[in-house]
Amino acid sequence: MGMQGWDDHTRHHRYTARDFAICYLESCAPNAVIFTQGDNDTYPLWYAQEVEGVRPDIRIINLSLLGVDWYIDQLRYKTNEAAPLKMSFTKEQLQGGKRDVTRFKADPRIPQGAPQDLKRVLKFIASEKPEDKVMYQSGESENYLPVRNFFLDIDPARARAMNMLSGDEDSLMVSRLEWTISNNALLKNDLMTLDIIANNIMERPIYFAVSVAPDAYLNLSKYFQLEGLAYRIVPKINQGGSPYTAPVRTDVTYNNMMKKFKFGGIAENPNIYLDENVLRMTVNIRGNFGKLADALIAKGDNAKAVEV
Repeated sequence: MGMQGWDDHTRHHRYTARDFAICYLESCAPNAVIFTQGDNDTYPLWYAQEVEGVRPDIRIINLSLLGVDWYIDQLRYKTNEAAPLKMSFTKEQLQGGKRDVTRFKADPRIPQGAPQDLKRVLKFIASEKPEDKVMYQSGESENYLPVRNFFLDIDPARARAMNMLSGDEDSLMVSRLEWTISNNALLKNDLMTLDIIANNIMERPIYFAVSVAPDAYLNLSKYFQLEGLAYRIVPKINQGGSPYTAPVRTDVTYNNMMKKFKFGGIAENPNIYLDENVLRMTVNIRGNFGKLADALIAKGDNAKAVEV
C-alpha cells in the first residue's frame, strides 16, 4: 500500500535537506554561533555536522529548545569543535521553572529613557539579592526586567580582527549597539538569546538563520547583515531596520553562495520531485541570490551580478 501511494513521483537522487543544511552552515564564519528555530533549519544541520562532519566548529542553538534547562546546560560544554558558550546565569538559576518568565517592571533606580548596558541588566536579573526582586503579597519573589532600552559596547579593533565588516565599510562601523524591545516579558529563550549575544559577540560571530520568525530577533535586526542563509549581527546600522532590508556583505555572500552552496540535485535535474517544503526553501535561496545581484550592481560589479 505504501508503494502505491508514491506512484506519481519519486524522491530518488534528491538531497535537498542535507544540502540546504550545508548552505546554512556555510553561511557562517569560523567558530560561529547560529540561532535556528524549526525542524527544517535545525535537524538537518545537526545531521550534517554529526554524520558528515560539515562545519563542526559552529554552535547551533535551537530557539525552540532554549527555554529548557537541560538544553541550556548543554551549551556550557564543548560540542564537536565548537567551544562552550559564556553565560551570566548559573545552572541552578535556570533549573525547572526558574526565570521561565522575566516580567518588565520599571525600576526607579534606573533611568528609563537612556539605554542601559545589557550585561549589567542581565546581572541584575541574575541577582539573588532581595532588593533586586519584586515581592508579591503571597510572599513569593522573582526577578524582573528593569528597562527595555539596551546597549552593547563594541571594540572596533576587535570587530576588525573578527572581519565583521568589509574594509570599504569601516567608516560605517559604530562602537555601540543600541536598541529597544517592546516586550512586557521575556520568556526564558528570549532571556538566554540576549545573554548569549551579550557574553559572546566580541569573541564569536553570531548569526540568526533567515528562517527564524522575526519576533525572535528581539529588534536586533537593526544590526543585521546578510551573508547567505544567515544574518550576522554586526556594528553597522541596517537603515531599514527590518531583516528584509539587511545589507548584503557582497564579498562574503558571493563566496558562500557561489562557491560553497549545494542544492540537492534540483539545479541539475529538472525531473526531481519538489514538495512544498523544498519549494519554500527555494524561495529563500532565490530571493537571496536576487539580493546579492542587486548589491553587486549597486557596487558597479556588473560581471559578478550577471554570474549570480
